[in-house]
Amino acid sequence: MIHCRFFFFWSCFCAFSSSNLFILTEGLVAVQVRTSTLLSWKKSPDSATGTTIGWAREERDIEQETYHVHIGIGEQQQTKSEDDDNDDDRNNGSSQSKKHEDPSVLVSLPFLRDETPLGATLWPAGVAMTILLHVCNNSDDSSSSASLREMLQKTTLELGAGVGLPGRFLAQQGASKVVSTDNDSQVLRDCDGENEKSQGLNWQSRCLEWRDEPDKDLGKFDLILGADVAYYYFLLRPLMDTIQSYLSRGESTCMIVCQANRKSQWDLYHNIVDGCYNQLTDQHDVPWEGKTNMLLYNLRVGSWQEGNDNVEGSSGGTVPIAALLHETNTATSEATTITPWDYVATKEDENKLDMSF
Repeated sequence: MIHCRFFFFWSCFCAFSSSNLFILTEGLVAVQVRTSTLLSWKKSPDSATGTTIGWAREERDIEQETYHVHIGIGEQQQTKSEDDDNDDDRNNGSSQSKKHEDPSVLVSLPFLRDETPLGATLWPAGVAMTILLHVCNNSDDSSSSASLREMLQKTTLELGAGVGLPGRFLAQQGASKVVSTDNDSQVLRDCDGENEKSQGLNWQSRCLEWRDEPDKDLGKFDLILGADVAYYYFLLRPLMDTIQSYLSRGESTCMIVCQANRKSQWDLYHNIVDGCYNQLTDQHDVPWEGKTNMLLYNLRVGSWQEGNDNVEGSSGGTVPIAALLHETNTATSEATTITPWDYVATKEDENKLDMSF
């Protein structure tokens, strides 16, 4: 069983790792792009797929050693170059011609040639989480996501951050403080190097081992994020203890995004909602206070394409995504959603999923 799980995990790593695609030989284009699209779980009436919620476009330039991720809302729009915009201005006779509003955001990540460490790879859950955060941050005030949107501007702790796409995004969007943590010291050093290029952001990286005693110097946080951190059952207890140690006792939110077919993600959900046995205390922990939902989506991951043309390319596959959202706010019984297209998972949905480790 252990060998089977390792083989599956390594297969997923190879599928989403790009290191083997960036071998420079004479005549090859140095820039590689890939677009992923987040879709609603339920199919839209006029489409064979779900409604498009948002997208992420990765761009890696080997010669320049840069790695950029564009995050957008809705369908990806064909972008214009600066020269095209200038041509439009001249044709309209004014430099003040109206342009289409572009709500996309550009996030720069550390360029890592060696993607062998797990933390050095941008996993699908991190992409999906950042799209969700961007859509939530731009939703209108009448949405039920208003409380979460307010949380995005407060203090954030990112667990198992790796290259830290969600945390960097929130720092750029004005969060008062973002601390991205991981236990891979090399990845953290690379992240610090990239942070030096982005002065002015309230973002920092810290080494954090979940099985150690809590670091009192870190303090408490209004929002705790984790992308693809619940993938082994034996890590759930340290993960839960870490969340409870650093989550603020006031109004606060925890958001854990993972592949929906990971059994450990659902085990985490039930441990929080139903309570669970604590092997450290030899007692049964009570359910966490607050509201907890599991929201389902699909992430369509495109294949890597050569060049910098703004095209999605062929699909590399579709990954089911589950976002566990826990809120300590009990003032209202209404379940918080992230986007207008959210689907709250049921027990039937859980049973239908073809679970992996």
